[in-house]
Amino acid sequence: MEEFSGPAWVVLAIIAFAAVVGILHSVAAAARNDIYLHDLRVQVNRLRQEQFDRLRKLADSAGRTLPKAAPPAAKPAEPTQQHRKAA
Repeated sequence: MEEFSGPAWVVLAIIAFAAVVGILHSVAAAARNDIYLHDLRVQVNRLRQEQFDRLRKLADSAGRTLPKAAPPAAKPAEPTQQHRKAA
């Protein structure tokens, strides 16, 4: 069986390196997206609470009553099949 020459090993090493970098990039992009979605959900819940507090103050000044506790945060919608295929 014939062995690879020096330049062939260099080309194979470059291809392997590019594959590893591509995989690491994909993992990093997925992690960044998860962090972004988490931060976005936290911000949405904070804004909902602030809006509820503003509405409570408005209702209190008008003499009306609102429920004592903020409504539970809505569960995020599951992605549809079409969105899953696009990803």
